[in-house]
Formats: sequence, structure tokens, C-alpha cells
Amino acid sequence: MPEKFSVYVEPFVGAGHLFWALASRLHRYDVKIVLADADPIIYWTFRVIQSDDWGKLASQAWKHNTGLWRELKKRLTQYTEVPSEWNEIIDWIYCYHYVMFHSFLGHGDSPSLPHKSQSPPSLGPRLGLYHKLMHGVELHMSDYRALLWEYGRITNSFLYLDPPYFNTNTELYYKMLEPVRSRIDLVTPDEVRLACSNIKGKFLLSYDDAKEVRNSFNDFYINEIETTYSIRAAVRKVYNKQSSKRTNELLISNYPLLTQELLIA
Repeated sequence: MPEKFSVYVEPFVGAGHLFWALASRLHRYDVKIVLADADPIIYWTFRVIQSDDWGKLASQAWKHNTGLWRELKKRLTQYTEVPSEWNEIIDWIYCYHYVMFHSFLGHGDSPSLPHKSQSPPSLGPRLGLYHKLMHGVELHMSDYRALLWEYGRITNSFLYLDPPYFNTNTELYYKMLEPVRSRIDLVTPDEVRLACSNIKGKFLLSYDDAKEVRNSFNDFYINEIETTYSIRAAVRKVYNKQSSKRTNELLISNYPLLTQELLIA
């Protein structure tokens, strides 16, 4: 990461792994934090965690129970659009995360279901800590291009981008609600590269190692790292494969990366 910056932006925050790892440091140095995602389930999850009602989510049953899993999965299918009432939003968020955590890829009768006995590591007992880390964070449910246009023009900003990977069909894992479904074609390597071209601050982008990605970003710094994708690792474990397949991932930036920066992946 850059040594100094005053604004931190994640346009594809997703689960927010990097943000949670950096949050304490960002707050300590009084960095403005901006998180965004076009996916309403992600946006509203962060909104609930940030709100004073985070305890309503934390107090729900999170430990594995097969009967509860099936009940909540059925209830989740009834949410065909984003709820309009706040308490329904909390229920929707709860159903989604419980089902996803205690599922195998989030759908079907999970072959790994009986082996899950603990609470999701990012919810339940630790939610109070996450609520504190969300203090003062600016949240958006918006198109990533709007965030890059607004905050990328700030010269002392740092933007971390983790878009849907080129060779991944997100809808294989869960049904996408609007506005994500109609916008997914806008998140291609060429579109992301175009959006990054006007960034005046510094950005770091993680992408799968695909020819199309390399071609789109051939005029930026590209670093290869070796990693194991968690979903693929889970698949191999369920089907008794001895080891997870390692794969290459790309870290792309508009500034030269130091060696230690490659460790964030």
C-alpha cells in the first residue's frame, strides 16, 4: 500500500476482507473511508452492521442446525426484491448469511452441511467489533464507475478494486437481485480499465490471470501471485481431493508495488 493517503475507497467491497484488516489503522490515521457495492445484499449488510440495530443481527441463532437452515433457505427464496421495511431488511440479511455460511456454494442440499458447527466468523459474536470499525464509514450502493470518477480524481486517495473475476459466473453461487443483474456486463476488464484510466490517486486491482485481463491492463504495472481460491478449495475438500489447486492471480496498479505489498492477497 502507499505510505500516505487521506482517502481509502473500495468500489467492490464484497465481504470487505481488506477493509476489516486495515480498519483500525485507517481510523488511527484519520483516513476517510468510502465503501461501496452495487449488490444490495452487501450494501444493506454493512448498513445494518453500522446501525444501532446491529445487535438484532448479532442476537440471532448462528450455530448450525439443519432444520433451521432449511427453514431460512425457504424464507430467503421469498425475497425476490429488496425489502422496504427496516426489520425485514435485517431478517433478509440474517437469512442470506446463515444460508450462505452453512451451505455448499449457497444452494442445494449441502454435502458439507453436517460438518458445520460454529458461528460464521464474521457475524454473531464478533459483530460488536465490526460495528465499532464501521464508525464514520461512508457507504454507497452505486456503480463502481461513479465512485472512481468522484474519488479517483483526489490525488492523495488510495483505491482498492476487487471486481468479479473474468472467468467467474457469480450467479452460479447465488441469484442476483437488481441492480446487480442488469449491471454485471458493465464489469468487464475493458470497462474496468477504462474507469481506472482517469484515476489521479493510486489504485491496486486484484484480478484473475486471464489473457483478456492482461491485454486490457498492459500499460499498467502487473504482478503475478500464486493463490488458492476458497470456493475451489472447498469443492476439492468435499470430494476428498488431497490438495487445493494453486492458481495465478494478478495484482495490477498504477504505481510500482513493493515486495511486501504482494502479501495482501
